[in-house]
Amino acid sequence: MNLAEKINVVRASVMGANDGIISVAGIVLGVFAATQGRTNDNWVIFVAGFSGTIAGMISMAAGEYVSVHGQRDAENAAIEKEEIANQESFNQQISLVKDSLIKDDF
Repeated sequence: MNLAEKINVVRASVMGANDGIISVAGIVLGVFAATQGRTNDNWVIFVAGFSGTIAGMISMAAGEYVSVHGQRDAENAAIEKEEIANQESFNQQISLVKDSLIKDDF
């Protein structure tokens, strides 16, 4: 795993943790407020928080899975497109790269 991939993992983890904390806190506070005065059962609040945690984990995992695979598919399509362009017009591709490098003073 290179540095860019590690940074993406850390970014996704931090963003997911923040989202999860806020979502579960909202569920727990909502259930607590709804049951205030009716019952003093902490078990209901615990089950609501636990259910929210499980649902959030599944949702975030599915979202990350779709995101990663979508990005991989897009990258593979771009690579395939470039390979076809290189096969069909190799000299033109070389000229484009050469002109770009000359333009950027390399």
